[in-house]
Amino acid sequence: QPLPMVKVSPEYPSQATIKGTEGFVDVVFDVTETGATENIQIVHAEPEKIFNSVVLKSVARWKYKPKIPIIPYFL
Repeated sequence: QPLPMVKVSPEYPSQATIKGTEGFVDVVFDVTETGATENIQIVHAEPEKIFNSVVLKSVARWKYKPKIPIIPYFL
């Protein structure tokens, strides 16, 4: 499992704050060997499209601990 190192929280959209709108967004994404996120996709959002863009921007800035290749060591 990738180990999260940086998780940037999305900024609450001002219109959602003014209207008191709450919701959630489910996303899926890949973690590269360098620990960056890519192929970020929204699976489900409630309400639709209110929080999508801020969540996508936020997840794009997340960083995970990079994979360290295992190098065989022989004596």
